[in-house]
Amino acid sequence: AFQKKSLVRTMANGAHGKARDGRWPSSNASAPWCFKVEGVKREARLVEDHHERAIAELAARLLVDEATPPGEVCALMNAQGKLPRPQRVRQGGEVIELPSGKRKRRGGTTVLVPLEWNVHRLRLYMTKESLLGRIVWGGGRFAVRYYPGGPLKYGEPVVIQAEPVFTPERFEQIRQALTVFGPREEAERTYPWSGRIASACGKAYVGTYRVARGIRAYKCQGKRTRAGQRACGC
Repeated sequence: AFQKKSLVRTMANGAHGKARDGRWPSSNASAPWCFKVEGVKREARLVEDHHERAIAELAARLLVDEATPPGEVCALMNAQGKLPRPQRVRQGGEVIELPSGKRKRRGGTTVLVPLEWNVHRLRLYMTKESLLGRIVWGGGRFAVRYYPGGPLKYGEPVVIQAEPVFTPERFEQIRQALTVFGPREEAERTYPWSGRIASACGKAYVGTYRVARGIRAYKCQGKRTRAGQRACGC
């Protein structure tokens, strides 16, 4: 048992030393988004992933320069086939990509639905600090600790510097474009005609707020249905 603990400690010290030297001590699959691993073992370093960087820059242009809502950005990139990173493994000295996504049952068979962008995933990817070229290694949620929430067992996290994808100013613009704001003031959400306008189906129109467009609107109560019921056509 002592030899095993000593070996683990030696390997952990070596990995931390490698990170402090600016090299990448983990697998290719764990490289941050917009980066990939070049070289193997002692020569492995993080370099720019041109394909993923192009996707990130497209998303930034749509979000910031064209003020496109995040939901529409996701739909556009999915339609163009610019999808999130697939799973990667190294076999025979080469990195190959495996199909990734959700497995669902359709017509009695299991099919693989490709991993696509949604607003949550877009916000998660586009607000990572690693896009500023500052990559923290060794302190994530899977790091070994003496006890839950306690100090790290094999040393403090190491900051690895890399080529930034965005400038701090651009990164802040992206973060603001993806920020989820709280409810508007009540004065902006008043609906004076709610429940007073009769609809063709016999019910009434009530006030609703369209978050994606940032506007107030009226919606027929017949649109709100339970499972098995059909919505009205108002």
